[in-house]
Amino acid sequence: MTAKVQQTKRTKKDTAKKAMSKASVAKKRKRKVAKKPPYRPLKFQSVEELQDKVEAYFASCNDYVRGAKGNRIKDAVSGEYLMYQVKVPTITGLAVFLDTSRETLLDYENELHKNKDMPEEIQHGFSDTIKKAKLRIYDATEQQLYRGKPTGAIFSLKNNYGWEDKTKVETKDVGYHNPFENLSEEELRHLAGETMS
Repeated sequence: MTAKVQQTKRTKKDTAKKAMSKASVAKKRKRKVAKKPPYRPLKFQSVEELQDKVEAYFASCNDYVRGAKGNRIKDAVSGEYLMYQVKVPTITGLAVFLDTSRETLLDYENELHKNKDMPEEIQHGFSDTIKKAKLRIYDATEQQLYRGKPTGAIFSLKNNYGWEDKTKVETKDVGYHNPFENLSEEELRHLAGETMS
């Protein structure tokens, strides 16, 4: 073989390799840019998983009452261990505990997390779980109104639960009476100092 023929064969091989590598790069790009699902993937795979995590959050807000030696104290009547509240449950606290955002929780509550393949009862289950959790947080927040300075609780109730400051203005009819209402035109002119011509 001549040098020119060998060079032509190498050039053809190189061209074929470049074409193959370009094709494989294009395939890899297509794989990387795979179609996104038409819905956002769920943070929680089942209603039960979400309920268990919500219960764990509320449990983390409490601790056992302990004696001088560190042992848990039981109630004399019920026999159950006594608990006290370590921290007030909040919506943001729940979101942090669930490793998500406040907005995601509200999406679950308002059923904006819908998945076209998900049965309706499961969608409602997520929503109901968040609504019940919010009610428990709402209750704890309201309870704060009766302890010490309630400013933080009032702020939370206004921003998370739609409470408003309302001022009620009442007007009272004082019985305004027009002393001239029963006078004739002639009598009114006379009082005004006009004489009739």
